[in-house]
Amino acid sequence: MNFQTQLDPQTIIACDNSSTDGTADFNLDDLSASLGLGEGFVISYYTSNIDANQGINSIASPYNSAGENFNY
Repeated sequence: MNFQTQLDPQTIIACDNSSTDGTADFNLDDLSASLGLGEGFVISYYTSNIDANQGINSIASPYNSAGENFNY
């Protein structure tokens, strides 16, 4: 049986790290844990709705972002 749970989008913000190169690191594992879903859930993150809807090209944690949006 395959269940999909849809969660309300969350906004996460990180400022450029100390190198001032226009990027920021995100620990997506910590974000997943903060959702409080417990064991047995797999949460995937994507940089586009198209990829998220098709379940392709998920991104790994930690993720270095240059300003794109995440979809999960």
